[in-house]
Amino acid sequence: VSLNIYDILGKKVRTLVNSNLPAGYHSAHWDGKSDTGIQVSSGLYICVLKGHQNSQKTKIILVK
Repeated sequence: VSLNIYDILGKKVRTLVNSNLPAGYHSAHWDGKSDTGIQVSSGLYICVLKGHQNSQKTKIILVK
């Protein structure tokens, strides 16, 4: 399972999850920082969740 955050241009900003997870409910929290630890700008981001056989995308808005 992977859970990544992308900016509106398609550049990966942050990887929140990248591991095997058992079936069930899970949660993740994004602190608004990039993988390098820098606070990203306010704006529209795309959250992409990928499993073994499917994927799901959702838009999120970061407001400082």
